[in-house]
Amino acid sequence: MPANLIYVPTDRQCADQVEQLAQEALLIRERTGSCLVALIEHADRPWSGAHRDALAAARTRHGIDVAHMNWAGTAAFLRAVVDGAGLLANERERLLTLLHPREAAYGAGPNKAALLAAAVGARVLHRRDSDVRIDDRPGLGPAYPCVLELQAIDARVVELDLEVASGTLAAADIVSFVGTDAFGSAVHDRRDLLAVDVRHVVEIELLASPDASREALMRETDQYMVSGPDIRHDRDFFEEDVNARTCVGASTIADIFLELPEMPIRGTLGSDYLRRNALRFLGRPIIYHSRKVLHRYDATRAGQCDLDAVVDYARRDLRHMIVWPVLVAHHRTLRARPADFLTTSGGVDTAAYLTSLLAALEASMPIMTGMPTAFATIYRTAAGETDDAARRGRLLAVAEAVEHGPDFVEEVAQGIHDFAFLIRHWPALVASARCTPLPEAILL
Repeated sequence: MPANLIYVPTDRQCADQVEQLAQEALLIRERTGSCLVALIEHADRPWSGAHRDALAAARTRHGIDVAHMNWAGTAAFLRAVVDGAGLLANERERLLTLLHPREAAYGAGPNKAALLAAAVGARVLHRRDSDVRIDDRPGLGPAYPCVLELQAIDARVVELDLEVASGTLAAADIVSFVGTDAFGSAVHDRRDLLAVDVRHVVEIELLASPDASREALMRETDQYMVSGPDIRHDRDFFEEDVNARTCVGASTIADIFLELPEMPIRGTLGSDYLRRNALRFLGRPIIYHSRKVLHRYDATRAGQCDLDAVVDYARRDLRHMIVWPVLVAHHRTLRARPADFLTTSGGVDTAAYLTSLLAALEASMPIMTGMPTAFATIYRTAAGETDDAARRGRLLAVAEAVEHGPDFVEEVAQGIHDFAFLIRHWPALVASARCTPLPEAILL
């Protein structure tokens, strides 16, 4: 059974990525003995057949193990997992909707990967998003992230010779999350606001963190959206991730995915960072490595020529900001009393985690309630300050879509309650997955 699984959760065409995944799988197998490559489709798309063909070709060419989780195969697998968990009928249907949603949900792909890992016996997940590619360093060749991931995952802090460290980690602490960030296009896309004035981005951030320092938010905005995407490293090193710079889109995680799912809330940026953040705020080492990946927008997004897509992304950003004060309050509690959220064996006490999360939701409702209106106002203000007619049109379209949109706060609150429901049933789902054979449609 493979100890490692490298996967891509996708709803875009990425057949050209399969060869890079195969090369990483070969490296992982060489160092650990086994690795499964999986492509996890959000839905059946016109390019799904090309993905399957690329995986089959890689299997033949390199002798690697591959899995293609298309819609039908995944649905059959998840139905078997849910049916095997011994749950009530209404619980089973709700769980299937959360695990295999029709609408975009950033946490869905990682949750499918976790259950696939449980089914095949893998305890280490390597994730690559479909819009990132391996950096081909001039004169050095491909900088495969898995090389440094494998050095760091399961290692003790003292073994890594960290170039940056907070001084709070114990030398004997075991690393269970390691990742990098991206160069190229900014992972968080707020181009129109930035082009008008960076203060508009800061105002967005202040909606969720009204007590934060404007100067600190300016620095973070620069790091994540301006100067950071221009930085490309030409040597290997490790740092403690003291500023949450690691992206889950090119990362490796061990074990915790068997204890805690990601948040399956629909259309919400950042809802697939809950595991990383749980580790971070429980004092576990989060390690950054220097083999950054290239992040690129597709042609439509790069040109911002699809107004519906621009608006949809901004609404996902709004939901992300509405979730944020809940997570800030929740993580503050985790950071203050980490021992209260760990079991005697060192795992996550999910009951305590849930109690804190739901208390944070209730306490944060007054802040959340006014955020959609304030978000739209920031976009209208930015639109009034630009001389670029196309940009003004996009900014106004976002403002109007928010003003005439659904109850975003209720959507987010429901998404958090859905997450709580999934957490409660996650141990039974993982146990069931361990006993569930994979459909022939998944394993090529």
